[in-house]
Amino acid sequence: MPIATEPNQTFRVVLEIDKDKPAGEQPYFEFRFLSVRRWNREARASAQLRDPIVMDGMSAEEATNGLLDMIKVGLINWGNVRDLETGEVIPFDPNNLDRALTLLGTSELLAKFRNQGLDVEDKKKSGSQSDLGMEQLQAARDALEPQSAEINPTPSSP
Repeated sequence: MPIATEPNQTFRVVLEIDKDKPAGEQPYFEFRFLSVRRWNREARASAQLRDPIVMDGMSAEEATNGLLDMIKVGLINWGNVRDLETGEVIPFDPNNLDRALTLLGTSELLAKFRNQGLDVEDKKKSGSQSDLGMEQLQAARDALEPQSAEINPTPSSP
């Protein structure tokens, strides 16, 4: 999958649990690529969801809704998505995303959106030239994310 360099390019994400379904029946989520500027703005907002002090004052609902809001930033469509409680197909409406995902599915979808649809295994298998810098890109992403401080460091030996 090429990295987007033109406006309005999109990519689709299929969750791991759905990959064994026939292609025409797989639920998918379609995203637009985001600019670095937009990612930086979203990264600042998402940093709050990883801050233990902020999280301490947040309800589980607020934290989960924060994750869903990050997904909605780039989500432009979906197909074959069903309500987990009724089994009915849900027409695309980002406000109904919480009806279609489990907590694990939410985490997976957010991770794949952040990786712009590129699965680690897919990148390894393809060996394409466009994949050569992905480890460096992930290292840069990891470096930008705030590191949690160790609360009870182990004392050093005398």
